[in-house]
Amino acid sequence: NHATKARQVLQVCERNLQDATQLNYDFRNPFVVCGATFTPIYRGQKEVSCPYCIARFVPDIAGKLCS
Repeated sequence: NHATKARQVLQVCERNLQDATQLNYDFRNPFVVCGATFTPIYRGQKEVSCPYCIARFVPDIAGKLCS
């Protein structure tokens, strides 16, 4: 049963609380996530947008195709 398995996985996760991946962001500062690097782009920082899908990127990605 999928529901039972999901509950078991959730119980294991709740017992082993840890952040396996350190995230580099300030939760008090509003931001969007770069669609390529997955890093935060904080309000006021330079960014570029894909003209097709409007995804936002860090300026280093400018000129590259959105994937």
